[in-house]
Amino acid sequence: MQTAWFDTLDGIEGEFDIKAENIACFIKQLEGDLELLKKQKAAFERRRKAKENQLERIKTYLLDCMNKTKRTKIDMPKAKISVRNNAESAQFVSEKGFITWAKINAPHLLNYGEPTIYKSKVRTELKAGNNLPGAKLGRTQSLMIK
Repeated sequence: MQTAWFDTLDGIEGEFDIKAENIACFIKQLEGDLELLKKQKAAFERRRKAKENQLERIKTYLLDCMNKTKRTKIDMPKAKISVRNNAESAQFVSEKGFITWAKINAPHLLNYGEPTIYKSKVRTELKAGNNLPGAKLGRTQSLMIK
């Protein structure tokens, strides 16, 4: 009777190992799919950026041509083109130079982004025994599949 019980347990363990292996193979396939999608996304992003640059160049070219010929309107069957004077906007000789000046003289003119946490520095502080409200050292688990 006891032998049958151990045989059943061994069979269940063997079935679990096969199931775990199949799940691990599926995980590896999903990781490969994700990597491929990341590469495709980067390629699409490069293509999108190239098209945006091409669009800006051709619009600048047409505007320059219209300014050189002193034309402000062209009315054709497939397109109506006009030169518009936009509202005044701030323009900078050097944005970096302005930022350097504004940090010292006019910080209210600068927009600062949302702060982010340096997790490695927080971990170092916690390891050193410092109490940081809302932060603690912890350990997580992960699967390694090769």
